[in-house]
Amino acid sequence: LAADEEMHFDVVPMGGKKQPKATSTPPSSPGKASVMSAGHAHPPQPAEDAPKGILEKSIAIMEGKYVQTIMTLTTVFALFGEDMRLYSFPKSADHYFYALFIFSLLCFATELTINSIIQEGYKWSFFFWLDLVATLSLVPDIKYFIDPVNFLLGIDTSTSSVNATAARAGRASRAGTRAGRIVRLVRLVRLVRVVNVTKCCSREAELTEEEKELKRLEEEERQRTKNAHDAQRRVEASRLGKILSEQTTRRVIIGVLCVLFVLPNLSYEESDNSGYHGLQQLFYYGSSFCNTPNADFACKYGLPHSSNDSNAWLTTEGWRYMVYAYATSSKTQGEKESSTGDLAKPLLWLRIPDFEEGGRIHDIRRVESPQGTWEADVKCDSFQTRDECKWRESEVELVVFTPEECLSSNACREINVAAKFLKKDYSVQSAGMSMLTTIFIVFLLGAGAMTFSKDTQTLVIEPIEKMVNIVKQLADDPLNKPEVVDEDYEEFAAMNRKKGSNQLETSMLENTILKIGGLLQVGFGEAGAPIIGKNMSNESGDIDYMIPGRKVIAIYGFAEIQDFQDITECLLEEVMVFVNKIARIVHTCVHEWGGAANKNIGDAFLLVWLLLETEDQKKLIGVSESRQGTPVKTPLVDVAPQTRTPEGHPSDDELGLTRTRSKFLEEKDVSERMTELADRALVSFIKIIAEIRRASDLSAYAKHPKIIPKFGLNYAVHIGFGLHCGWSIEGAIGSEYKIDASYLSLHVNIAARLQSATKQYGVDLLMSQHMYQTLSPKARDRCRQLDVVMLKGTKTPVGIFCFDVNKKIFATPEGHMVGQMIPPNEMTMETLAAKGVDWMFLMDQDIVNLQKGISLEFQSTWRQAFAFYIEGEWTRALEMLQKCLALMPGDGPSEALALYMKSQGTQEEQEHRLAPPADWSGSRALHAK
Repeated sequence: LAADEEMHFDVVPMGGKKQPKATSTPPSSPGKASVMSAGHAHPPQPAEDAPKGILEKSIAIMEGKYVQTIMTLTTVFALFGEDMRLYSFPKSADHYFYALFIFSLLCFATELTINSIIQEGYKWSFFFWLDLVATLSLVPDIKYFIDPVNFLLGIDTSTSSVNATAARAGRASRAGTRAGRIVRLVRLVRLVRVVNVTKCCSREAELTEEEKELKRLEEEERQRTKNAHDAQRRVEASRLGKILSEQTTRRVIIGVLCVLFVLPNLSYEESDNSGYHGLQQLFYYGSSFCNTPNADFACKYGLPHSSNDSNAWLTTEGWRYMVYAYATSSKTQGEKESSTGDLAKPLLWLRIPDFEEGGRIHDIRRVESPQGTWEADVKCDSFQTRDECKWRESEVELVVFTPEECLSSNACREINVAAKFLKKDYSVQSAGMSMLTTIFIVFLLGAGAMTFSKDTQTLVIEPIEKMVNIVKQLADDPLNKPEVVDEDYEEFAAMNRKKGSNQLETSMLENTILKIGGLLQVGFGEAGAPIIGKNMSNESGDIDYMIPGRKVIAIYGFAEIQDFQDITECLLEEVMVFVNKIARIVHTCVHEWGGAANKNIGDAFLLVWLLLETEDQKKLIGVSESRQGTPVKTPLVDVAPQTRTPEGHPSDDELGLTRTRSKFLEEKDVSERMTELADRALVSFIKIIAEIRRASDLSAYAKHPKIIPKFGLNYAVHIGFGLHCGWSIEGAIGSEYKIDASYLSLHVNIAARLQSATKQYGVDLLMSQHMYQTLSPKARDRCRQLDVVMLKGTKTPVGIFCFDVNKKIFATPEGHMVGQMIPPNEMTMETLAAKGVDWMFLMDQDIVNLQKGISLEFQSTWRQAFAFYIEGEWTRALEMLQKCLALMPGDGPSEALALYMKSQGTQEEQEHRLAPPADWSGSRALHAK
């Protein structure tokens, strides 16, 4: 860098100082203008983005509350519709149910097709097949579909007991798949939107179109705000959590369905075959007129007799009793009557050989016996259940018997007898139990999925998500401590700690990541934030340290421990403790007042105050987003015109004390923040001086046995400070073996040079003229200019200023924390803080006490002496400096200027005065680093 290089700033002024660039925009239609005014419209999308927009709209529609409400109600109906039909409704209502089943089938098929198109990863997934099976399971419930299929396949549903079992299995399958579907909806939090559907819909009906639009815009704004807030606090569920959740739900569904289908096949059930055996008995007894009960079916042996024959072994009354006993065989005894009276399964139709008509097989219409009368239901007297029969096919039980002799003989193959029983009560009870079973399955699936996933979620998923969240927060904002509060997890961890269990591995990993993040923050500091952020967000395992730097405007401070080499020789190993005690005070005060420690260089510290907002930095360095061009040049040191006061003394302009600001401070909002930052930097250094003096652990080193031989009993820690403001390049320095994040520029070096110069001037703190001009008026009033020098490595003179402090030590106030402000007794800390940082120079008791004893007379005398010094009237300057030393004995700047003038000036004997060198221009070179 050139020693006389000037700082370049290009600022876009505010407050009407600069007109914005005129841009030409095509006029829009009134409709578009009104939409754009709402603040939510987007510019027209390119043609290639149209499919993406349609896809997003389709997903939004499918996940909308209206579609989800319809699908939820349809799902509930598909789960319970068939059982509700059998449980509560007559046969006449079946057609309405079949229509609803067809509607449900169409809804499920449509949803399945659309989701296969718009949902990524859905097609051919587990839930795709689950939904497909659930959709197809509706087909057996629709008679309009299943009857033609059975007819084409030649299946007689009236006589097939296998079909009944298949139907029950189908209903069980449907219950399982429908339950799985509900679990999927619940797991995806899609049912939340339809919890208050009726309420929402009724409210929507009351709103006008304008109110609806306003409500929509407000909802979108609230949602955006919520999303932005949630994104800052924690990340969304991790991909691992989603996969494990799906896997857990999938296994629970499969397990429950397997249990549902396998258990019935492993259980033994007794079958009631009394109807079949009774029908067999009636067949043989009704068709036989032999005189012996042992006669075979053909009655080939013995003579047939009429039913009135006295030799017949079965009488007509006996026959009628047998028929009546068969019809009332399901009569309940001592139990509550059913819907069909006292018969659990009343006989509806009987087709057997009629004993009274010589064994002719036909329908028995009526039987009267002393025990009672039975009468057939003529609307149900057929093998098929006709439409005029009031009972459903599933509500009747058909029993058919064919003689064994006829099974192998073509002569009587068509001979068979039948009985039809009504099992309405059984059907109703089965439907009720089926609904309870379905509810239990839904509960079991939901509870099982939540139970199995809860521990995994608590012990694995949440800690991993929190770790990812920590890394993400470090990547987004490496300087802030990540927020990892999780009430559920903390409660679980606290419970385990109470039980005396060891720390969980996931908790150990989380704490380790937090510690690593904290070490990265401490090690790299503010300048290393881009390095941490970029490498944390990088998915690869490689570390990228070759990151370009960035140009920033900042305030740089150097603090160096005086006599450190001698202290090191005295303390040896203990010097680390000594340095760290000082570093704690330095870092705490700097951090308390908005700065950051960048480097610890043994006996010195590089400290930085930086405007973190990127836009502010762009304004300060002259790279405005709205304009790019040649930056405006502003000199590092303002050159004032040579004018004099009426008294003949140099004016403030001549002394370089004008309060004109550099170009980059003309921006009001930025300059205010920069001024506040400069005040904070100065306050933090003053606080360090005060805290170092009253630190008891550092004062104890005066009596340390290793210190006394070298320094005696009067040792006190002394630190020199240098402050400067300017630009630098912030970035990483080093290689893959070691990386440091720091700031490189001439202005960083100037801060170090100023700190070194504190020894020559005998002061605690020196600042550059540019730093002085950046301070607030209240802060500048407390500073004095000491010299105009050309620092080593520069070619441009710079004014140097100090903040005078006395040598006193003040007691620590009660409850005081390191670096905190100390308000007057009549004022609270909150009141002082509300006044602004610049009021600290008037009200803070550390600053006030440290400047006690610096009188106005001394300040006035010093200004005169300094004016004569700059003008070259060194004789008069020495006289004024002697007065300054009389007013403040041991004043370092007075002694330093007097010594310089005596060593460099020439004695003019004829005039008895001290003259400056011939090349004197109001400044001098400062050769010491």
